[in-house]
Amino acid sequence: MQVGDPFQAGLSGSAKNIFPANGINVRNSNSVYYKSPDLMGITAEVFYAAGEQKESSTGRQLGASIGYQNGDFNARLAYNNRNNDTVANNIVTGRDIGRNTLLAVNYDFKVVKAFGMFGVNKGLSSVAYPNGTAYTAAAVAPSTDSRNYLLGATVPVSAAGSLVASVARADDREIANRDANQFAIGYLHKLSPRTTTYMSYGKIKNRNGASFTVGNNAESGSGDSAYNVGIRHTF
Repeated sequence: MQVGDPFQAGLSGSAKNIFPANGINVRNSNSVYYKSPDLMGITAEVFYAAGEQKESSTGRQLGASIGYQNGDFNARLAYNNRNNDTVANNIVTGRDIGRNTLLAVNYDFKVVKAFGMFGVNKGLSSVAYPNGTAYTAAAVAPSTDSRNYLLGATVPVSAAGSLVASVARADDREIANRDANQFAIGYLHKLSPRTTTYMSYGKIKNRNGASFTVGNNAESGSGDSAYNVGIRHTF
């Protein structure tokens, strides 16, 4: 997701507000991860997380991605598979598999760096609301058949500063049609090669009872808009 999201992780405009964050995109317990060496710009990743219940297939996730980078062009195709079986009294109940496929690209035109993402989500737990009761007393059921889209850009405005903007959409294909659109804008200013100050603002328009919220790395969010200001240092 980092390839296709100009806001990256942690800012209010992050794509994770309405794009599913599964597999390699999040931290998982009992997991194994492998990234291949770079071969002429091509890299591959494989991720496996064991289930947390008695049956090893229960709750397990399996993901893989392949990426290509050549000069100013960067692309990655990723897939994640989540087993949703449950176990009660040593009896396994089969449930639907959650599947996510994501294509992310960016290209640096120098005067502007363009970003794009397209995702397909099918099955139980392929989408999860970080805060399903943000707007209602009872939790809202997430879609089991949806698509995601994003277009974004970073525009240098000085030697150290860049404007950031993106438009993202969650398209629910079920009868409930719980769609959402996110609009985000921000500014990044480099103080040094490893230190950056930032400010960002994100706004989500939910439709038909959708429960998407604007959050960040610290919390999932409790409403449809938020902003943050801070400083980030990379060690």
